[in-house]
Amino acid sequence: MTCLERVAPEMAQQRLAERQKTTSGPASAWYSRWLLDWQIVRILGRNNILVFQLHSDRLQPSQAILEKVIKDKEERRQMTQIEPLDHAVVKWRKDAVGFFWRVLEPGIAMTRKMVESWRDGQQQRMFALLWKDTVDLKGVKLVGRIADHVGKVFDEAMDEDDQDSKRKK
Repeated sequence: MTCLERVAPEMAQQRLAERQKTTSGPASAWYSRWLLDWQIVRILGRNNILVFQLHSDRLQPSQAILEKVIKDKEERRQMTQIEPLDHAVVKWRKDAVGFFWRVLEPGIAMTRKMVESWRDGQQQRMFALLWKDTVDLKGVKLVGRIADHVGKVFDEAMDEDDQDSKRKK
């Protein structure tokens, strides 16, 4: 189960003070308005989720409820994850940026190679080869060979049909 939970004002102020040590300017003002007031709570285990839902009607922070639901500290650490929303947003942003880079990287690499091919003369060689093949009519000759092959295959198929019809008579 994953839920978004508003934290106590004291905890939000404590987080704001921690973040202001590392950030400055508009980022810290934006944090103070919204992100630091919320946290993401993830709970694993069907039984833990059910018991947590029973206790969550009371106005207590998740940490206090989880201490009642899961007594063992090590098990509580393994079965729950409480993360400030600003940390989660940074992770989501990194994941999203990483995804777009993985998608766009092949196109960027091909564009880079295309630019290099104009610089190193490869495009000129390709155009020269294309011009030579056009002048030699290699495309027309290839179409002629393909048409000849298709005609032979069609003739063979017709001959087989004629032989089958003669056998049946």
